[in-house]
Amino acid sequence: MTNTGIQKENSRLNIVCMVLAVLTVFILIYIQNYLYPLYADDWNYSFVHGEEATRIRSFSHIFTSQYNHYMTWGGRSVVHFIAESMLMTGFFWACVINSLGYVLFVYVLYRIANKGNKTNPVLFFLFSLLIWFAQPAYFATILWKTGAANYLWGTLIILLFLYSYYSCYRSRKTENSAVRTVLFFLFGIIAGWTNENMSVALIFYIIASLALYKYEKIKIPAWAITGLIGTIVGCIMMLVAPGNYVRLEDVTTSFGQTEIMYKDIFLMGVNYILTHTWNHLLIPFIVYLFLVFIYIKYPKNENDKQTIIRSSIMFILMAAVALAAMVVSPIFPERALFGIIILLLIAIGIIIANIDFSLKQLKYPAITVFFALAVIYAFQYKTVFNNLSYITAVWDEREIYMAEQKRMGNDSITFTKKFELPPEYYISDLSDDPEYWENKCYVRFYGLKQVRLIVSKPAE
Repeated sequence: MTNTGIQKENSRLNIVCMVLAVLTVFILIYIQNYLYPLYADDWNYSFVHGEEATRIRSFSHIFTSQYNHYMTWGGRSVVHFIAESMLMTGFFWACVINSLGYVLFVYVLYRIANKGNKTNPVLFFLFSLLIWFAQPAYFATILWKTGAANYLWGTLIILLFLYSYYSCYRSRKTENSAVRTVLFFLFGIIAGWTNENMSVALIFYIIASLALYKYEKIKIPAWAITGLIGTIVGCIMMLVAPGNYVRLEDVTTSFGQTEIMYKDIFLMGVNYILTHTWNHLLIPFIVYLFLVFIYIKYPKNENDKQTIIRSSIMFILMAAVALAAMVVSPIFPERALFGIIILLLIAIGIIIANIDFSLKQLKYPAITVFFALAVIYAFQYKTVFNNLSYITAVWDEREIYMAEQKRMGNDSITFTKKFELPPEYYISDLSDDPEYWENKCYVRFYGLKQVRLIVSKPAE
C-alpha cells in the first residue's frame, strides 16, 4: 500500500474512532443525566416566574417568565430561557437535550484545542475526562438541569461565539460579508447576555484578539467589530437588570446587613478568589506550565510555536479576568468556577494537541497517564452510578407513595425515610418544616398542599 493509501486508511480509522468516542461520551453522560432527578430550582423554573400556579407549557409562557425574572430577580435571561425550555419538554427530553449539549460542548473544546491538526479522538475523550476530574461542582453545573443551563450552556454559547475570533488568529483568514457582520452583532448580544464574569472575560478576549490582530498585521474584519459591540450591549443588558439589585439586597440582608457594604463585598470576594485559586485553580495552572515546557522542547511544528503559545495564553488571561471579575460578587460558590476552569483546560488542550507525542520518550508516558485517568474515571463513574441509582429509587418510591395518597384524597404528605448523599452531588433532602423553601417548591411541582420529612429517632 502506498503512503497515500496508508494515510487515507488512518484517516478513516480516526473518523470511526471519533464517532465511537462521541457516542461513548453521549451514552455515559445521558445515563448520569437520566439518573439525576429534577431538583430545587428545576421545580421553580418549571413555572412562570412571579405566577405561582402557571406551569410553563409554551414559549409565550417562557417569555413572560423571563420578563418577570429580569425585573425581579436577575438578568441571565438567555441561560434561564434555555433552562425553562428544557424543563418544558419533560424530563426525558431534558436529559437528551442536556446530554447533546454536553457532547457539543466537549467537541467545541476539542475543536479549539485541535485547530489545524488531524482528527484526534483521544484528545476529544481526554477533554471529557479532564472536566470530570477538574470541576469541583460537576453535578451542579452539568447534571442539575438549571445549573447546566447557567454554566454548561452559557459557557458553550460563549465558546461558540469566540471560536471565530480564535480561528481568525490561527488561520490568518478573515472572511467578511454584510450578513456575517449583522449576525455577529446579534450573536454577540446573546453571548454577552449569558453569565456576568464570563461575559466580562469574553469582552476582554475579543479586545485582546483585535489588539493581537493589529500587532501581527492581520486585517480586522467588520464582523469582529460588530461582534464586540453586540457583546458589550448584551453584557450591559444583563448587568442593568432591575432584578439584580433586588437579589443583591436579599443577599446582603442574609449576611445581616441592611445596607450594601461594598468594602465588605470586595474583601469577601478577594478571600473567595484566594481560596478557590489554592483549592481548584493552582494545579491546572501548574499542569499548563509543565506542558508548555514540554511543548517548547518537543513541538509538532517548530514554526507554529509562537502562535500556539500566544493562543493558549489568551485563554489563561481570559480565565484570570473571569476570576478577577468575581471580586465584586458577595457570593462565589464552587459552581461559578466552571467557566474559569474550562478556559484553563482549553489552554492545556491547545498545548497537548501540539506536542509531538510520536516521540518514544513522550508517547509511552502519555499513554500511561491517559489509561490511568480512564481507569480511575471508570471506578469513580461506577460509584456515582450507584449513588444516583439510589437517589432515583428513593424518588420513584416517593412518587408512587404520593400517587397513592392523592388517590385517597390526601394532599398533605409526610415522608419518613431520609436519604443522604455526599454534598458534592448537590442534592439534599426535604425539611421537617413545611415552610422551608425546598419543601414549598416540591409542593408546587407535585401539586400538593404540604410536604414534610419526619424521621423517627431510634430509641436509646
